[in-house]
Amino acid sequence: MSKVAVLDTNKNVLEPCHPAVARRLLKRGEAAVLKRYPFTIILQKAVPADEIVTQAYTLSVDPGSKVTGLAITTEDAEIVYAAELHHRGAQVKKALSDRAGFRRGRRTRNLRYRPARWANRARKVPVLTDAGWTYQRAAKEEGNDASKTQNTFNRVSWSQFRDKRYRWERLPPTKTNRRQKQRWKRVRVEHQKRADNGWVAPSLMSRVFNLETWTRRLCAVYPITRLAIETVKFDLQLMEDPDIHGIQYQQGTLHGREIREYLLELTKRKCAYCGKNKVRLEVEHIIPKARGGSSRPDNLTMACRPCNEKKGNLVGEALAAKCGEDFAKKVEAAKRKSTKRLTDATAVNTIRWKIYETLEATGLDVRPGTGGKTAYHRNLAGLPKTHYYDAASVACIPKHPAQLSVQVIQAIGYGRRDNIGKKFSMKAPGFVLPSEKRAASAGFRKFSHVELTKANGTKWRGVLNCFDKTPKGKPRKVRVKYFAPDVKDPRKSGHTGELRLLQHRDGYSYGNLVANMEFREPKTPAPETAQPCTDTGDAMMGAQLDFLSHLL
Repeated sequence: MSKVAVLDTNKNVLEPCHPAVARRLLKRGEAAVLKRYPFTIILQKAVPADEIVTQAYTLSVDPGSKVTGLAITTEDAEIVYAAELHHRGAQVKKALSDRAGFRRGRRTRNLRYRPARWANRARKVPVLTDAGWTYQRAAKEEGNDASKTQNTFNRVSWSQFRDKRYRWERLPPTKTNRRQKQRWKRVRVEHQKRADNGWVAPSLMSRVFNLETWTRRLCAVYPITRLAIETVKFDLQLMEDPDIHGIQYQQGTLHGREIREYLLELTKRKCAYCGKNKVRLEVEHIIPKARGGSSRPDNLTMACRPCNEKKGNLVGEALAAKCGEDFAKKVEAAKRKSTKRLTDATAVNTIRWKIYETLEATGLDVRPGTGGKTAYHRNLAGLPKTHYYDAASVACIPKHPAQLSVQVIQAIGYGRRDNIGKKFSMKAPGFVLPSEKRAASAGFRKFSHVELTKANGTKWRGVLNCFDKTPKGKPRKVRVKYFAPDVKDPRKSGHTGELRLLQHRDGYSYGNLVANMEFREPKTPAPETAQPCTDTGDAMMGAQLDFLSHLL
């Protein structure tokens, strides 16, 4: 059963209560809604510290590349909160790739105001501090002075010193009849490796930041005393070949051969799509790089020039519409022959200890778990495999919930600088600048959590997606994006007069699902005799509920 977080007027954390108790407190005016996500109420009176009695709760985390499972359990292995945290790592990667492409284009067009930055700038690495994760510049390696130039010179123009690919060395001076002449020698600087000790890709760190945010938010409203995390490590080579052993770990797919030779032997020197031989074959990405495909041998094949150009970077229905059903089936057949993508497993392997450091920085007791132990607990309880049930099974054998609402959390960010209140510079002759996109109107901001009420009484809750063009003198038209997993474009149009602010934007959108209740027959030991999360004594939960009940 999902429970509601409760705080007193001094924001001290109290024992969570049943939703029915929360409704009665709100109806009587003895409590108010503090936060919508997660739903938290605050009492209108202070509770003395010696009267606050709470039991120990455990926040369990099941990290994932796209979705992370969160669950809060009691000492009796009862689930009181469950959530699925959806990350935006792919969006971060695409945004950074687009930005790099724009900057690269400005350099190649011989525009002098965009110098190269990778040769003379140290990367910023994530560092965990008391206030959370922050970025600091990496310490430069000893002897890496490629960015330093000689600033004492004689009769040498400053423009020559600006080129970071060269440095100037002082030569022994020559003696003339009247004075001593200083000589300089221009020496080309070899490529220096950028100092990136501890650097992690921003798309991966975004997952760590999301988990850090929600760990702090849940610990602020629930009486959490310990944390549990599944620190699983994937064997990528074993995932590709279940029979691998011994020295085969050191001999990869391309051991003793080149990539083109390997692909030619694999396809028998034929085009993978049309089957023609004795034609010039090219290396082809089965899943295009523009669609997230990698350059691993499993995603490569050989194709002739016409098929390669015909396929382009299309996939799915777009490929079938342009090239026909037969050609699309051949592409799908080549895709099935390739092994599974290891992108998600690699991402989890990279950030698993970053997540552990994040949880450890909270000062609570952190208990790592394994994937095998999680599966063992879930099978003993007879629970279906979901992200939130996996999280609940990290630290204990959870009981079957009679009723459980799962909160779906989607990371959306705060928007980009070019479409939220950006002020464009003065228009230059011959250039057409886009119109400024509106970020706020009538007290509502983009990505705020609102409720849209139509004239017939229908209500829609979601995030304010965008402001549409509106005739002058009329309420601003808006579109609200609501949570509907089965709808292709879940947006509803309205205007600002129909909106009600629920909560200011916080970088996330929310929805609710009913938990999967397709339980299997539990194995022994049964969930009723499940092992508690810890060996400590039972907390006095009834005392806290009695305190809340006497307020009614």
